[in-house]
Amino acid sequence: MKGVVMTTFDQLRYKLVECLRYGCQEDEEIAIAKAQQVLSDRENKISEGKSAVDQAFRDLLKEMIEKKNNDDHDVKIDDFTCLIKICITCAKSGLASVSLPFILLVDIFDCLTLPVCQKIFTFVEQQILTWKETTFDAMGKVYILRMCNDLLRRLSRSQDTVFCGQIRLFLSRYFQLDERSGLNVMSHFNVDNVTSYVKREIVDPQSLSNEGTMDMEDGEISEAEDDDKKNDKNKTPIDYNLYYRFWSLQDFFSNPNLCYSNAGWNALTTSSRIVFDVFKSYKLEAITHPKDTNKSHVLSDSDMMEVSDSCGDQVDTSDRYFAKFLTNEKLLDLQLNDGEFRRTVLIQFLILFQYLTSSVKFRPANCTISERQQQWIERSTKLVYQLLEETPPVGKEFAKSVREVLAREEHWSKWKNDGCPSFVRHGLSANKKDYSAARKKRKISRFYTSSSDRIELGNQNLTRLWNLSVDNLSACKKSGEKFTPTQEEFFEEAIEQCDPEAQVEEEYKLVNNIVYRWRSFRVLAVHSPLIFPTSSSTSSSTTSKADFLANAITQMAKQSKDKKPTESDSVEVESIITDDSAMPLAIKEDLEDEDKLTDGD
Repeated sequence: MKGVVMTTFDQLRYKLVECLRYGCQEDEEIAIAKAQQVLSDRENKISEGKSAVDQAFRDLLKEMIEKKNNDDHDVKIDDFTCLIKICITCAKSGLASVSLPFILLVDIFDCLTLPVCQKIFTFVEQQILTWKETTFDAMGKVYILRMCNDLLRRLSRSQDTVFCGQIRLFLSRYFQLDERSGLNVMSHFNVDNVTSYVKREIVDPQSLSNEGTMDMEDGEISEAEDDDKKNDKNKTPIDYNLYYRFWSLQDFFSNPNLCYSNAGWNALTTSSRIVFDVFKSYKLEAITHPKDTNKSHVLSDSDMMEVSDSCGDQVDTSDRYFAKFLTNEKLLDLQLNDGEFRRTVLIQFLILFQYLTSSVKFRPANCTISERQQQWIERSTKLVYQLLEETPPVGKEFAKSVREVLAREEHWSKWKNDGCPSFVRHGLSANKKDYSAARKKRKISRFYTSSSDRIELGNQNLTRLWNLSVDNLSACKKSGEKFTPTQEEFFEEAIEQCDPEAQVEEEYKLVNNIVYRWRSFRVLAVHSPLIFPTSSSTSSSTTSKADFLANAITQMAKQSKDKKPTESDSVEVESIITDDSAMPLAIKEDLEDEDKLTDGD
């Protein structure tokens, strides 16, 4: 018997690498078939077959990464995505480990630059349904969460905001809404989010003004300074005191629990009052059209690009988001005149006020506010909404949208207080009894009286109307329900108009009314044979509709004078109506056209 030569692990791995390389370059299905043939060969059958496939994928990935030569332009994104697709197919068929696609993605993101990683991450987003399949769902959650967190640590929040948002949106789509790893169940605040600003000793502005006037004698104040003081009397000066009060509010916004101490509450109310006074004194003006200087036509966001082009200044409304606002003291004057900056700060006030007045399950027991503090928050909330409405553009619409968003936020707070229950509602199991199916139907006999079949509906008028007939069909067949007029009644006025003695002008005759003609042809089609041509008639396809109807009415007038229609005539009419092939073309067109005309009625 000839001995069987066993293939080593390295030899099998190299064969599989060749198969995978062919799949990335040529055909994916043929490469997988070759790999299956290599593994199914008896001489190559070893216990480490799946491990050899996993190692072959990683070896080929290593070769692809080494070929980029430290240049992003040399990286072929399609090669990496094709390799991941082949790996997914092998994992589903059992040739490779289920965790192998995620391991390859982690290696790719660790070895490539961020611009290339962003392009490959787009492929990861497109395969989200694959990651949610039963094959990858259990093991893939840990790898995907770890992979995304590693990427976020490499990214800059201020420079790579788009990529950061792309990763977070992917995580929100991949994980369920009630995923415990993505929930802040204990309501902890992100105290690491610190806003850095210049801190030094605050100087009383009143003392500065007194020092400045001590060196000057009475009457030495210039007229220009006097006018400036009159103009700026109601405005809060933009100095370091305002700068410190303004940016110190960020400490309360990032950690609202600081408001519950006496010192913290006093600092919050003082700083808030100063900021509110500044926003009220420094009003923002809406952008108006430069051509209409006499009109106060306020432009919307969609019109701002046109105005900016005409002024030579292009304003791109899509790049208004910043991860952090700059806190330089010299920029505060410009920031106060920025509508987006002002809206951001005012919304932070509303979020803080809503947290202080809402019920939070995991809030410390000593963190409570008094009734007086509650009243201050209510007054401040009204003032904030008033400032939002006064901030252009479309201030009132924006304030309304903020109200709706914060109202919905209360439902999410209640959901978190309830322990974040799952939104998935599972059906009844087979072991449980379906009580809805076994529920007995109501007995119809409770609606009927014992004496008769009369149905009682609980109202005298409804009961009378319901019991007028046995059923609806028989009620429709009653003679009183027929509202179609008879032939004599319908054409009575038209016959009088055809009489020359009536002296009715042609334009006022009913036969020239298109709606009346439409009704007349249908009455004639049911009650009279005059609509159908006879051997003695001279009607043709060119006959006018009004003339044809006038001739028919004239004949009806003669017949009504001579004799009444007999029973045999009515039988003949019914037999003729069944065949409309001999109807003149003009009448057919009239019926079709006028039918379309009255469809809207």
